[in-house]
Amino acid sequence: MSAPALLRLLAGLLIRGRHARFLLAELDETFERDIERGRSRMRARRRYVVNTLASALSLWRWTMRIRIPRPGTPWLDVKLGLRMLLKQPGLTLVAVFALSIGIPASLIPFHLIDSLQVALPFDEGDRIVGLRNRNVAEGRTAIRALHDFFVWRDELTTFEAIGAARTDPYNVISEDGRAAPVRGSEITASAFEILRLRPILGRSLIPSDEVQGAPDVVVISHEVWQTRLAGDPDVVGTTIRIGTVPHEVVGVMPEGFMFPMRDLLWLPLRDQPTDFERGMGPDIVMFGRLADGVSVEEAQAELSTIGLRMASEFPDTHEHLRPQVMGYTAMLVGLDKGDLAEMYLIQLIVLALLAIVCGNVGTLVLARTATRSNEIAVRTALGASRGRIVSQLFVESLLLAVVATGVGLVLGDRFAVAFMNRAFLEAPFWFDFGVKPRTVGVGLSVAVFCAGIAGVVPALKATGRHVQRNLQRATTGSGIRFGVGSSLLIIAEVALAIGFLTMGGAVSGSLLAGSTVERGIERDEYLMAMLRIPWTDHSAVENDVSVADFADQVASAHEELARRLEAEPGVRGVAMGSRLPGMQHPGRRVEVEGEDQGEDVRGHEVRRAVVDVGFFDGFGQSVLEGRDFTTADLIGTIDENRTAVIVNTAFVEHVLGGRNPVGRRVRYVVPEDEEPGPWYEIIGVVGHLGMNELDPLRDEGLYHPGAPGEIHPLLVATHVGDDPLAFTARLRGITREVDADAMIQYPHVLAEAPNGARDATRYGTVVLLFVSAIAILLSGAGLYALMSFTVSQRTREIGIRTALGARPGSIVTAIARRAFFQLLAGVILGVVAGRWLIFEVVDDAAERVDGPLMLATFAAFMMVVGMVACLGPTLRGLRIRPVEALKEG
Repeated sequence: MSAPALLRLLAGLLIRGRHARFLLAELDETFERDIERGRSRMRARRRYVVNTLASALSLWRWTMRIRIPRPGTPWLDVKLGLRMLLKQPGLTLVAVFALSIGIPASLIPFHLIDSLQVALPFDEGDRIVGLRNRNVAEGRTAIRALHDFFVWRDELTTFEAIGAARTDPYNVISEDGRAAPVRGSEITASAFEILRLRPILGRSLIPSDEVQGAPDVVVISHEVWQTRLAGDPDVVGTTIRIGTVPHEVVGVMPEGFMFPMRDLLWLPLRDQPTDFERGMGPDIVMFGRLADGVSVEEAQAELSTIGLRMASEFPDTHEHLRPQVMGYTAMLVGLDKGDLAEMYLIQLIVLALLAIVCGNVGTLVLARTATRSNEIAVRTALGASRGRIVSQLFVESLLLAVVATGVGLVLGDRFAVAFMNRAFLEAPFWFDFGVKPRTVGVGLSVAVFCAGIAGVVPALKATGRHVQRNLQRATTGSGIRFGVGSSLLIIAEVALAIGFLTMGGAVSGSLLAGSTVERGIERDEYLMAMLRIPWTDHSAVENDVSVADFADQVASAHEELARRLEAEPGVRGVAMGSRLPGMQHPGRRVEVEGEDQGEDVRGHEVRRAVVDVGFFDGFGQSVLEGRDFTTADLIGTIDENRTAVIVNTAFVEHVLGGRNPVGRRVRYVVPEDEEPGPWYEIIGVVGHLGMNELDPLRDEGLYHPGAPGEIHPLLVATHVGDDPLAFTARLRGITREVDADAMIQYPHVLAEAPNGARDATRYGTVVLLFVSAIAILLSGAGLYALMSFTVSQRTREIGIRTALGARPGSIVTAIARRAFFQLLAGVILGVVAGRWLIFEVVDDAAERVDGPLMLATFAAFMMVVGMVACLGPTLRGLRIRPVEALKEG
């Protein structure tokens, strides 16, 4: 019985050459003997595959003349490798620098995925998982799932316990009257059972605490205990006020504990599904501990069965909902399978970019190897196997890669991790972006990968199969040659450097142009903060009376706070709105009445904000045309019959083309299948206050008047002059006097207001410029390698030409001709790509920067960088003396 056709095909692909027929026949005979001796077909197939691989390896070794080095020779390779690296420190530093950037950068996606999928730091934390409903039609998480939580808690058997929590800031008022917002959660008592964590004082929450009407209790964190209650050892049993409600402290959790994210106090979750319509209720996070011996897949199967049943029973609310079991941390940060797939794709892309870096380092290694052509040829002639020589060159490259990995990981742990911690300010306490053993292990694996590309490939190219040909090349000075791939690599790097520089220059040029825009507001004299009142009565979702009561509470707090602040000594102005100057305002598209929008593009992109009636007076701004808002403009609602709007001067210039704006009407563009909204009449024009921090030169926007209570949470700007932050305590005190439930959050000087969109653009610009710097350095390194290679290969020729009286200029031309044409080709390609980026990709970049001048500057800069990279090897070539060349030859 012959082997299966698929296995024979595999063997035929791997075993080639004149001896293949005999080896394949022997494999078939071995397979038949195995079957005759009673071995199972599976075992016979396995032996066939093993024998095939062994035969292919033996044939390859015989063909390539590679012998396995003797035990102990790798240590000799290490010694020789260190000696060679120290012998050429310039080349070593360039290669280490390139790899110390490329290798750690390639590990960032893996490290981020690893950090975001970390298990909770509790007993068997990997058994704690998240549960959620995913709306597959809308591609988002359905966070109002209180009804589902109670069904899952009662029916799931694959979990020991299931818990839920909802997070809110709470105004904690201490005995001395100080009030400050503290992030906390209303949480089920089962959460502490799931986490298997006991308080250091008192008790945790228990099921009886969740009964509506039970005494109000709270478990506090170690931080709240120390900072707000002075570490009182008798704190259990005392009372603290959360808003207007006294709560008895029943327990203190261990130091550092925060859950479900960064929460610092825990109240019992008392919401019941009977209080809400299905699909309504509070936003909750759900989690559970898997039962012993149950896998995530088994839990998912049971949960999916329940989900299908609920979709059948409640199609109106659950038709598109699919319940999921996933890692708790991944769920918390909103990481989906699609996001993971994208991150893995990014990982493959950066590995491909790393391969380019390794190719450049390989060029350097090849240039260095070229200087050892004589040595390699002689060693080969004296009997050294190709495997022995390749092994030594691989070890040298591996030493480079390992040193670079160590340097990169140390620097990354020092600087990049600090950046990640700043970027994830709201990350859970168990997040650790520091370098972990797994990352080090993967880094070393990547180092081996890099050594394979940067060391083995050049080594195979340098160690020819024919000894005589190597000896002839060594004596004639022709030696190893650069291939087309190396040339294309250098050209691509030069072009990429100019492309990245162009992107970074265009974006930074736009930011610089925007920074010169005069806003007319002394933003460093304003204190900004968010005013928020917790909505503790979640049954208000279906109770119109409660909704009205809460709206009245918010409106009263807003009006009274504005009145009290305006009467406060030292306060020069107060402004309230949904956004403040210097913040990124949300965008909408509007159309102008009577204007033909065309078929392809409908409307103009503008920014919008809802502001109180005294908003512009609070910032000392007067209306330039028309009139300001009055209380008469607050009749009705914003979305229906409240039609007055005020636009800024950028709106007049870019949307209306400088035409008279007062009396014109605009409305928001909606999809064609929706009814158009109301028309809004422009009643006034104000100056440039800052609505689009991403692009201050395209700041067109409009303002709607908002009645007290309509804007919640509310942003408050108080003009207090120098040192605005000193007014924070007084602002909190006034707010507490106005409404004990109200809290002041995120106080900042208005000029330093957080702006995620602006910061992201700036970080992106920095990244672009950083990548540009890497591309510049790598292209310079490639040109340096090319020139070094050329000089090493043409040493004898240069010496002879010098002896015959050749002028230095002709020698320089002979050395640098190829490098110059590669540099020129890369610059031309980069300029073409840069021009396309400026005029086609970066919006309005051509209006902000002088494109031709910028491209000419970058092209000249790259030419200078390239010539500087060529300078050292060229000077070394000019210093070659005929006697030295003849000796080397």
